[in-house]
Amino acid sequence: MGDNLEKLRAALTGRYEIMRELGRGGMAIVYVARDLRHDRLVAIKVMRPEVTAQSSSQRFLREIKVAARLQHPHILSVHDSGTAGDELYYVMPFVDGESLRDRLERGSLPVPEALEIAREVADALDYAHHQGIIHRDIKPENILLTPGQGQTGGHAVVADFGIARAIEAIEGDASATATGIAVGSPAYMSPEQAMGARDLDARTDVYSLGCVLYEMLVGAPPYGRASARAAMAGHVSGEPGSISQQRAHVPENALAAVERAMAKRPEDRFATAGEFREALRADAATQSFSGARAKRRFSPRLGVAAAVIVLLAAGATFLVARPGAGASLKERAAVVIADVDNATGDLVFRNSLVTALTAGIGQSDRVTLVSRSRISETLARMQRGPADTVLDERVAREVAVREGWAAVIVPSIAVFDSTYVITARLLDPATGGELTTETVRARNKREIIDAVDDLSRSMRRALGESRLSVLRRSSSLPQVTTSSLDALEKYAAGSKAWDTGRMQEARQLFAGAIALDSNFALAHVGMGKVHYWLNNAPAGDQHFARAVANADRITDRDRMWASAQMASARGNWDLAATNYRAYMTRYPNVPAAWLSLGTTLMRDARPREALTAFEEFLKLDSTSGSPFINMATSYSMLARYDSAVIFYRKAFAVRPEWETWFNVNHEYGMTLAKANRPAESRAAFQKMLGRPSASDQARGHRSMALLELLQGRPSAAIPELRQAIAINASLKEPLSEVRNRLFLASAHELAGDDAHARAEGERAYQIFTTAYLEPVMSARIVGRLMRHGRVAQAARVVDSIRARLKPGSNFEEAHMLLATAALARARGATDSARSLFQRAAVLDSSAEVLAPLAAMRADAGDITEAIHIEQRIHNSPANVGYEAQFGWSLARYRLGKLYERTGDNVRARQEYETFLSEWAEAEPTLPAIIDARARLKRLMALQPKAG
Repeated sequence: MGDNLEKLRAALTGRYEIMRELGRGGMAIVYVARDLRHDRLVAIKVMRPEVTAQSSSQRFLREIKVAARLQHPHILSVHDSGTAGDELYYVMPFVDGESLRDRLERGSLPVPEALEIAREVADALDYAHHQGIIHRDIKPENILLTPGQGQTGGHAVVADFGIARAIEAIEGDASATATGIAVGSPAYMSPEQAMGARDLDARTDVYSLGCVLYEMLVGAPPYGRASARAAMAGHVSGEPGSISQQRAHVPENALAAVERAMAKRPEDRFATAGEFREALRADAATQSFSGARAKRRFSPRLGVAAAVIVLLAAGATFLVARPGAGASLKERAAVVIADVDNATGDLVFRNSLVTALTAGIGQSDRVTLVSRSRISETLARMQRGPADTVLDERVAREVAVREGWAAVIVPSIAVFDSTYVITARLLDPATGGELTTETVRARNKREIIDAVDDLSRSMRRALGESRLSVLRRSSSLPQVTTSSLDALEKYAAGSKAWDTGRMQEARQLFAGAIALDSNFALAHVGMGKVHYWLNNAPAGDQHFARAVANADRITDRDRMWASAQMASARGNWDLAATNYRAYMTRYPNVPAAWLSLGTTLMRDARPREALTAFEEFLKLDSTSGSPFINMATSYSMLARYDSAVIFYRKAFAVRPEWETWFNVNHEYGMTLAKANRPAESRAAFQKMLGRPSASDQARGHRSMALLELLQGRPSAAIPELRQAIAINASLKEPLSEVRNRLFLASAHELAGDDAHARAEGERAYQIFTTAYLEPVMSARIVGRLMRHGRVAQAARVVDSIRARLKPGSNFEEAHMLLATAALARARGATDSARSLFQRAAVLDSSAEVLAPLAAMRADAGDITEAIHIEQRIHNSPANVGYEAQFGWSLARYRLGKLYERTGDNVRARQEYETFLSEWAEAEPTLPAIIDARARLKRLMALQPKAG
């Protein structure tokens, strides 16, 4: 380097006297020199040879010339530039101070000093940006501190304007040299810069300054300095540590400003460095940084009328804060959002505004928004009409007072000369007093969702959430819902239809929303759930895949919830439970999460864990009846039938209509049957038969049939099933028709009528060939076909099951294994069949799976194991009420025969006696009854006579 220095001195002779080297970096070496013409000290920065070897000297000098035009008190000006031999250089004033890097080596700065430096740098950047010059390399090394910084007279001065742009004159690559010298410093470069974007704007400098301010406050860059790759990865996808957790007494507005400056997406940052400067200067009481753009908050002293004039003249979306008492709600307080007071007459606002406002405020964990299903429970107890009662201000306040909820938000919308005015009032439910009111305006419909986005952020601040939290936990509503107001309205209406069980209506509405916005992720989630409910898993998976592909179109909170719901829809209970628990680590006091977790655990045959989750729900919401149904089911699974009945009746006290809702009636009636209360069971099913809905009547007939079969009366069950099948066929419900035909086949089989049993199996198979059936029902068809030797047909069904199997669903996999095992057994592959049966039994311990395994063990001569399996079956009355009932109800009869084979006539006799006692009301002509009596008689004859 000595030879190069001498060459430089020689080239600059007569103009500059180089005195000493001041420092060196990756791109340049800096010397202190004397400007001989003006007799002053200057700094000469000479570009390193590996840079100049690949740079265009003409472009370099042109960029320096542009930067030299900058004249600002916080910008280190450029005096001169040129070439010295084959070296490029430029000349700057010599600053007799230190760099910000030197200052940071001694630790973090006092907060006032750090903020003042950042404001001065932002002022310099704002000036340069208005001249069309982007710095691109803001870092502590390029910020010089004149003597006295932090005291009177000191200032920050930004060096090297235009240099980053100048060194991009590199052949073949505008972002790095062939030797790997990157433009920009990894610890401070913006995400778009780290990803190699070329069209950078002022917001890249805003980001870098945010990183520098972060370091001034914390003492280290946001993503460290140890690894350039790690730092760049952090900028692109990481989350910096919280400043407030590392440094006390930083003003809230400063924390929010840093967070916003360092937003990953440029559009979420300050649009200009001047906005960043003002944010750091602003008092927290008069500025809000909760949105994607800074918004003027009007002081109450201006008066609402004056504010309106200014807003209408500006013709844009602004916030107007009306004076109010202010909200002082406890954290996690329950808040009700009422229906919108729609003065426009436009039905597109009927559901969409409340849905958008809920999505916006719901991103906060400061309060808990009460769900509409929960409100419906209260309205039902209040006898206030159907679930879709208009929740106006009066009703919302009444509901909140009754349940002890903290506040009510009443949204409204009006239109004046094409300008929409949207207001949200936060009310004390008891007095109706306004705690605060927030208003936004939009020039047209296209701006309304953006306006509601602003409104929700403002309301979150009013509810007590910090600006920093609002900034950190906010995604724009058009991005995470939809920019189409019509699509949002259809989605909201579809969600209401889903919540009230109107599945076909929900399907049509979700489809309408997707037609308007094909990437509306939440609508795809809703559509996927509906398709699964309607037994169309392939279509459901297509929509779930679209939702996942548009994951950036859902808030973080909704994304976690949707993941759990999609796993639940697919029957992957373990994954669903894991996802719900992950959700609760972020949002621990959401009652609906505990309810969903409990329901998932119950479906995964973990009733004790489920009950614990339901109890946690009741700690958060002791007035709700939502968990009682599933608590009843959990107690029934534990064979605690009297407790189960108590909880069913608690649920019906809250919502009387639940007693005849979908499968609740069936499970309640079967629980009464298992509690040895058959008359009450029959009365429950009779209520279903009296329903106006034909589909409900079909369910009632099926339930009545299964009750008759439980008591051994197939002759009474068969007419009930035929009525159910007739209704299913008329309503074109193939899944229900197949299920009832298989039940009918089992009823005929129990009665000894193999011909009719075979005929019903064939009819079920024919439906399979024309309609989509879920894997479990298809597997049951396989079982029926195999009873009658229909191997070729069964093989075709097994092939379809493999293609349709939902990943992660233990229930479906168990039945696929069961069907495959039955096929293997028919083909003589005994060992393979045994292995498949055993694998199925691990996944599903119901009699539907265990009974065939016991039969195979017995056929193989392993009687002891067969007896053990049959005892497991009989000891699990949870099988009652569904397909497994047929395997369970004859378990004692089969045990008697197994004990006979072992020569244990005493145990065999006991099993036959118990079986006949339990089936005392059964039809005497049943083959099982006739055979059991004959066997018992024979065993009794073998018993030694006394004396």
